[in-house]
Amino acid sequence: MKKYIVFGFTNIDSFDDIGEPSNEERQEIFRRWNEWKFELGDLLVSLGSPLINGKEIDASGILEASRSGLSGYMIIKAEDENHAHELLMKSPLFERGHGQNYEMFECIM
Repeated sequence: MKKYIVFGFTNIDSFDDIGEPSNEERQEIFRRWNEWKFELGDLLVSLGSPLINGKEIDASGILEASRSGLSGYMIIKAEDENHAHELLMKSPLFERGHGQNYEMFECIM
């Protein structure tokens, strides 16, 4: 099995008009994620986390707020990239909108 890390990027200019979820919608979103986590079992290495307050850094220190739009990550195991994509398509990842784009990388260590 290979490991894949998936990064989510938020494009503020592409936010849709659906707004923030209600408490009931939020509970349904959590329920769907928990269902997917259970279905994946050991193939889910880390559900990751939303990311905030990113900073650009170099050897001299902290430079400024990040411009990348990186907003979250997760790590899964799969046979190959097609299998990884298939697993991700079963997740709630692509359901909500909000201008999210995703990139997937194979972890080599």
